[in-house]
Amino acid sequence: VIHVVRCFEDDDIIHVDGSVDAKRDIETINLELILSDMEMIDRRIDRTSKAMKGDKTLAAEVDFLKRVKEALENELQRIKLEVDVAKQLGVKLMRNDIISSLPKGVSFQSVVSALAEPVREIADYAKDYGIKMMFENHGYVLQDLDRVELLYNTVAHENFGLLVDIGNFFCADEDNVKCVSRLANLAVHVHLKDFKRYDFYERFEGGFHSRARNKLVGVAVGD
Repeated sequence: VIHVVRCFEDDDIIHVDGSVDAKRDIETINLELILSDMEMIDRRIDRTSKAMKGDKTLAAEVDFLKRVKEALENELQRIKLEVDVAKQLGVKLMRNDIISSLPKGVSFQSVVSALAEPVREIADYAKDYGIKMMFENHGYVLQDLDRVELLYNTVAHENFGLLVDIGNFFCADEDNVKCVSRLANLAVHVHLKDFKRYDFYERFEGGFHSRARNKLVGVAVGD
């Protein structure tokens, strides 16, 4: 597998997270692949273990799959090491990116349970250090009010909250005031951001497109 990530700035080419950060993008892709692989391997182990009752030659395959799963779990341990670093730095709040894209034909609702399981594990781990974990309404997949609420409620962990970016809902063509009002009680931190919106047929310089292809330009809050 070859990761291709973006390292250049270009106002005419949209980045799903709204900014260019190759290191962040690589880490997000790796985590998404780990979660997908772990779910697939769990199903394969279950299916092969059942078949092994009538075919002992499958024992080697089951053993191999279990070792692969162990390697993936070790990668989650790497993320926990980042929590360890945060503890040493005296950090009390830590944001964790969860998902940046969905394969074509795959709904967010179909993967949210798989996403929630490792998030709970990391939240548990960070709780012992007094570090509150949080996620942001950020990136094209998690900028919708309904998806943000669904993920929060699916994780349902006392040490897991929301970093509310007051401007990012605009990127999903939603009403910022309505969204922030509904999520205010879940917020443990806030990012202040604002955009000026141009309809898709208007000309403008710079900025980027929302999901519905309206055009957004970052401005000072309230401008």
